[in-house]
Amino acid sequence: MHPTVEGKAEKPSRKRYSETSHESFTLYSLGTNGGPLESGCSAHLLSDGTFKEIVSIDGGGHLSALAELIEKKLLTVDIDEQNFQFAGEGTPLNSIYAKAWLFSEQRIKTFLISHCHLDHIYACVINSAMFGPQNPRTIVGLEYVIDTLKKHIFNNQVWPALDKAGFINFKIINEATYTNITSTLSVLPFPVNHGSSFGHELKSSAFLIRNMLSDRYFVAFGDVEPDRVASDSLNIYIWRVCAELIAKKKLSHILIECSTPDISDALLFGHFCPRHLVDELCSLRSFVNELGESMDNVTVLITHLKSHPLEVIDPEVVIVEQLEALSKACSLPVKFKIVKRGQFYRFS
Repeated sequence: MHPTVEGKAEKPSRKRYSETSHESFTLYSLGTNGGPLESGCSAHLLSDGTFKEIVSIDGGGHLSALAELIEKKLLTVDIDEQNFQFAGEGTPLNSIYAKAWLFSEQRIKTFLISHCHLDHIYACVINSAMFGPQNPRTIVGLEYVIDTLKKHIFNNQVWPALDKAGFINFKIINEATYTNITSTLSVLPFPVNHGSSFGHELKSSAFLIRNMLSDRYFVAFGDVEPDRVASDSLNIYIWRVCAELIAKKKLSHILIECSTPDISDALLFGHFCPRHLVDELCSLRSFVNELGESMDNVTVLITHLKSHPLEVIDPEVVIVEQLEALSKACSLPVKFKIVKRGQFYRFS
């Protein structure tokens, strides 16, 4: 597996990306779209520096996204075909599809699901019919996430209960302790708010990922509502934990949504826009400052941008401009990057 630079495949030296890589995390996005288009929805592949044991953070995209990125040469895969039986003689009819499937079979064993909105789960659900009992995937999440998947998705009505056939395993993770998700990575989940829908309060998740070898950390949010808007404050708890890690120089990257340019709170529906994201980051900064440190080493990776077919200005441009202007006004020293589908991000 090789990284890309500005959308072009780059073949790295074997030494740099060996099993002794000094980088604690590799992030590769299969989808950053927050809707309403059904393509390119939320799915981020996370691993340590070797990119061998991979966890999919959410599952809005998977096999078709892998195949598309392989075909566009934005993803170069090294896979072992010797142990796989193909139907019939010769090579598969669709070699790109076969490569995507083999890569998923060999490398991506776990889906870490933040919440059950369709744009975060639908590829994981549809692709589950291909997983099979010989190589099941594990779907991991907080208790309310797993309960919802069992009751409302894998219920033999919306989709077959493939856990009963051994195609998938469900694993509930506890917000009080770290749980191993690969041989090198563990996760500590946090419940977060995701607005309300017709009187029903929605919950999502944030995940604090630890590289157990390097003792470095990365935090990834699912959809999330600002504490200032929510009925109860939950983000503050993860910011307090993150502040200690930032102060110790153990956490440098935050993956978080910023779905739209600034709009009224009534139209947010449980999401961030620039003013709320900067406000939340200022809360984080206050905790870091209390520890006598700064946030000048923090990079905020922006995802889940929503689109509209009649827009004349790219929302990405507006969001970045607003984030940078707001952060400058309050002297917030973080760096903002829009996560690009099909590009690698490596960091410690």
